[in-house]
Amino acid sequence: MVDNASPDHSVALLREKNFGRFQLLLNPENRGYAGGMNFGINQALADGADWLWLITQDITVEPNALKTLMDLWPKLDNPGMLGSLTDLNATEKIYFYRAFIENGQVRHKTKGRSIPEIPELRQEFGVTDYVNGACIFTHRSVIEKTGFIPEEYFMYFEDCEWGLRASRLGFNNYVSYCSRAHHWRESESFNPSAEYYCRRNSFLFKARNGFGKPWTKTLELARLYKLLFKFKIKSALGSKDVNIGKLIPILKEAASDLHSERFGKRHSNQ
Repeated sequence: MVDNASPDHSVALLREKNFGRFQLLLNPENRGYAGGMNFGINQALADGADWLWLITQDITVEPNALKTLMDLWPKLDNPGMLGSLTDLNATEKIYFYRAFIENGQVRHKTKGRSIPEIPELRQEFGVTDYVNGACIFTHRSVIEKTGFIPEEYFMYFEDCEWGLRASRLGFNNYVSYCSRAHHWRESESFNPSAEYYCRRNSFLFKARNGFGKPWTKTLELARLYKLLFKFKIKSALGSKDVNIGKLIPILKEAASDLHSERFGKRHSNQ
């Protein structure tokens, strides 16, 4: 269990809970999703672990989730990373089951869909271009070839690159539809970090993975400025959407950092 330099009282609370067999690792600085996971992966490998199950703090799993993944692994063709069918807030609404990377664009095709309406999910497993970073099961032998999770993004898109790297090395990525995980969040909550990092890191992902063209950065900036102009107009017209006022400075910051190619941890430190 890794604490990624939490600024609150998380460490004291975790120690108070006394999770028994779990080892609490204290990352001396917040290195983002990848940095936190890599800190734990490195320790696990040093301790001789062969299997690794990466789970973020906003995920809970069904009691048989891990056993299902371990039983499925040997049935798969050269597996690299294996995920669980992940719902939103323990409902039938899908959070993640499959993703596509098409010319550098990451597609999920799950928005608004529910588990019962997708016939594919009645099968034991399915293929995916990458496994969502909230819940990844893999083996030491895979990491020895792929390397650790790229930390340049700080958060968002690093799982896409890691999965893509695995597939380019000849591994296949899968999701078990019989292993169930729950992603917990307020469905209508506004996430400024997600808004910033997703919009900024889209270009970084393309540039780092062979999808970038001489005009890619210009197009990404044009999309950001188009959105910024749209939200400024809505704000001027008195829109009642409270998130518009929050989005405008985030889009400005993302555009500025993309233009200057400032990546890693958000410089505003918000």
